[in-house]
Amino acid sequence: MQSRFQVYNVTLEVKGPVFIGSGQKLKKKEYIGSSNSVIIPNLQKMFEDLRLKHLDRAYEEFLNNNNSLTKWLNEKIKLGLIDKKTIGKWKLYELNKLDVGWNDRAEINLFIKDAYGKPYVPGSSIKGMLRTILLAYDICNNREKYRKLKEEIEEEMFYKRKNKFNKMYLKKQTDGLEIACFNRLKRLDEKEKDVANAVNSIMSKIIIGDSEPLALDDLILCQKKDRTVEMKADNNINTLSECLKPGTKISFAMTIDTKDFPYTVSEIEEAVKLFADISYEYFISKFHGVDRPMDNTVWLGGGAGYVSKTITYALFQKKGIEKTAEILEKQFNGKHGNDKKASPHMIKMTQYQGKDYCFGECLFYIEEKQSSKN
Repeated sequence: MQSRFQVYNVTLEVKGPVFIGSGQKLKKKEYIGSSNSVIIPNLQKMFEDLRLKHLDRAYEEFLNNNNSLTKWLNEKIKLGLIDKKTIGKWKLYELNKLDVGWNDRAEINLFIKDAYGKPYVPGSSIKGMLRTILLAYDICNNREKYRKLKEEIEEEMFYKRKNKFNKMYLKKQTDGLEIACFNRLKRLDEKEKDVANAVNSIMSKIIIGDSEPLALDDLILCQKKDRTVEMKADNNINTLSECLKPGTKISFAMTIDTKDFPYTVSEIEEAVKLFADISYEYFISKFHGVDRPMDNTVWLGGGAGYVSKTITYALFQKKGIEKTAEILEKQFNGKHGNDKKASPHMIKMTQYQGKDYCFGECLFYIEEKQSSKN
């Protein structure tokens, strides 16, 4: 007899650089720009060597001025007080320099890493991605189920059209969509809402582990670029981030309780395809120079953009641009009122080795691993 618990190997193949932030940043005094790369040093080892060379006092003075570490070390090299070979010994790992626009004074957002300093993708990030995809899938396949909730959202938008911006705008209504989709187990009385919402959710019946550790060599340095519908010159954002490079494969285990989780693997794959189709039809296709995603495309992590993390287009479809513009206008105070051809009116891009990429784009593969006994 087949077990109710099915275990799958899931792989995400990175197509566009993926950023999962740790919340930490490297400032200009904590990394070294060389001729063609960025060195992330072991700061403790660096200080020990500086102390041996009697440069510890000079280093302490440097920390109180406005110089970058790159500039300060270059000055010391010119004076013959330190050499490049010594600097090379401090290297924890190395990142590529940007194709254009390199600025050795910028901060670098760091990718999340495990206790051994290896990058990885948390299972919670992957589960959140699938949650959005499954919600869009349920909405598209059960229009009548969500009709009243959709009407409530439209009514709220109408009556608050002239209100000032509010980041919590429509939160109650969108929470209602998630409850309608996921709270099907009926384990606890709805009076205990905070507890019941978590315990009653079908998403408690799918367990996604953290990815296997990745290599530091899988990381690259990327700069965010905003591209308009008209494809004018991209607006380079002075934000640098460590990202997983194209071609990296992210592997993790996914366990499904087939008794209580209502979606089969085939339906998950259908949901992925539907979400990719919606994203292209109502958003991505509005931007020149961006390819149509493959059927098994998903978007993961920071920089992937509004569309990858919401169900506005699944809910409103042809009216999606109009409704999205109105929602974003309320949430971000006057920046989206003129969105006509696409909303948001920019798509998040980056460049690596001379090629443009959409942030966070991955290919999703799933195969059964084994069955566990009940």
